Amino acid sequence: MPFPVDEKYIEAAEKELGGKFPKTFRSKMQRSNGGEVEIQGEVFFLYPFYDTSDRKHIVRTCNSIVHETKKEQNDFGLPDSIIAIGDNGGGDLLVYKISPEGQIGPQIYWRDHTTGELNFVSDDFSCLIVD
Repeated sequence: MPFPVDEKYIEAAEKELGGKFPKTFRSKMQRSNGGEVEIQGEVFFLYPFYDTSDRKHIVRTCNSIVHETKKEQNDFGLPDSIIAIGDNGGGDLLVYKISPEGQIGPQIYWRDHTTGELNFVSDDFSCLIVD
């Protein structure tokens, strides 16, 4: 069950990933750190921001955005210009693109795990149905 997250944990992730998340995504995650969204009939589970405030939060957020992005980069060749924010349990990722200047665009993409192709999902996180 998702729970609120303090801004400092979002900022720590941004520092590690080298970019600032879009305002609508930050706001949603501050209220409910994780959860799921439905896209074209597929449910994607959102990765949380790593929260070290207590033991319970550490355990619930160890599959953080930073951890999962780095794992995908190291193990499966995810480009450095992509930030994984969730998955559908079948290998496909929900992602943001990050520019060389460190700008994370508001557009959301679905990365197909078999082809590596990015498929446009939405112009902004606020357009997605969030549970």
